[in-house]
Formats: sequence, C-alpha cells, structure tokens
Amino acid sequence: IISTDPDPVRSRPVTALPATHTQSHDSHTHDSHTFVRDRDDVLMMPATRTLEKEKVNVGGAPAVLDRPVVDKKQAKSPSKERKSTGSEAWEVRIYNDGRNTREFVARCLVQIVGVSELKAYQTMMQAHQNGIAVVGVFVYEVAEMYHGELKKNGIVCDLVPVEEENN
Repeated sequence: IISTDPDPVRSRPVTALPATHTQSHDSHTHDSHTFVRDRDDVLMMPATRTLEKEKVNVGGAPAVLDRPVVDKKQAKSPSKERKSTGSEAWEVRIYNDGRNTREFVARCLVQIVGVSELKAYQTMMQAHQNGIAVVGVFVYEVAEMYHGELKKNGIVCDLVPVEEENN
C-alpha cells in the first residue's frame, strides 16, 4: 500500500479495523484508504530511503588563509633556550613566613616534592630558624614544576640557578 497522505510520518494505512477502534482515533479517508493518526504509533522508515543534506552557499569563492608571521626571536630551539637560562641545576628554596604553619609547610614538601617526612621536617626547620632553606636541586623543568606547585599552595619560595664551579 502506497500512501499519498501529505503527512506520512503521523499517518499509517489501516485496512481492516473495526468501527469501534477507528472512533477512538482521529481518522479520515484518503484515496480509498483509511488513515489513523495516533501520537503513540511509531513509524519505521525504510532503510533504502536516504536523506539529502542541505546545500550551504559560502559566497562562491574558496576561503584563502594568510600564512602566520613567525617572529624569528621566538623560534629558538629548546637547547639554546635552556643554555640561556643558566645551568641544568636549579635550586628550589623556601622562606620562613608568618602565614603558613610549620606542619603545613612540611606536609606540602612531602606531597609535592616527594621528600621523606624527616627531610621535610628538617628543611622546614631550617627555613624557620634561618629564614631560608634549599628544598632540592633539580633540572629546570622539574624545579619549575615544584616551584609552581609550592607557590600555588601559598608557600613562599623561589627558583634560582646553581652556580657551576669551573675547574
């Protein structure tokens, strides 16, 4: 049965329904077939039917992108940049401050830097008594990460290159 109903999604052909069943639905007759409209019915579309995409007009001409301008000063190689930042050894230092408790500083050292509780306590006490303490000496990337995380937790700290001794 081929439907010619203008709204085929909401209608389905019914050929042999009792009169009592068609009275409970909104029904009408079209081309010698009775169509029953029912919001609860599910219509299955045939798998052979394809949907066409809507064509988009982009103005007729292809888009042209300009090549980005690269500043030659920014295009350094990482090895040259590292040599300009000093040596491979960097110190992370903490300072005594009046804001953080000694326990909090020691806990941050254990959790962020990964030192033992004893080493964290000794480093914290050195900063408390002398005003400054070296947490450790690391390659630049690791030192920068520890410095950033300590700062994020409110620890007063800095990052300085280690002076190399020339023999």
